[in-house]
Amino acid sequence: MPKHMSGSSGGVQPGYWHYLPKPTACEKCRAMEGLWFKERPGPVHPNCKCEVRQEPMPRVGIVNTLQGFEDHATEKFDAGQKITVTIRNLGPFWAGARIWVDRTKWKSTSYLKAGKSEVFVFTKFSELPVPWEVFIIIAVGDNSTLQYTIQG
Repeated sequence: MPKHMSGSSGGVQPGYWHYLPKPTACEKCRAMEGLWFKERPGPVHPNCKCEVRQEPMPRVGIVNTLQGFEDHATEKFDAGQKITVTIRNLGPFWAGARIWVDRTKWKSTSYLKAGKSEVFVFTKFSELPVPWEVFIIIAVGDNSTLQYTIQG
């Protein structure tokens, strides 16, 4: 690797910022508690002593299985603005699933042979961390097992 391309990250790590007001903080500072920012916010007022802390981007890695027609699961979690859902048919028969995200967006797999998988990407633009609710149901394929993986 050339010298000008050294291994330093050269910037802020992905994440979000929030205020941690002290117990004796003024009303303005206490009002900032619970708010999240993409960039480091400045002090609320001159001589502000409240702590501003960077938190890492919430990551999720869920792996679970569904077995048999209409078996279903709901996963609720916080993550970034993009998640990936992978559905894999573990067999022994053809099977398919439906995925609902936040009860508004949905996608369906094709009929998957045993051993095959499909990947779906969902995005949502919101303040960080982003709350997600993913509902997955086996829509086709009795006596088959589907594995789902959610990453974000």
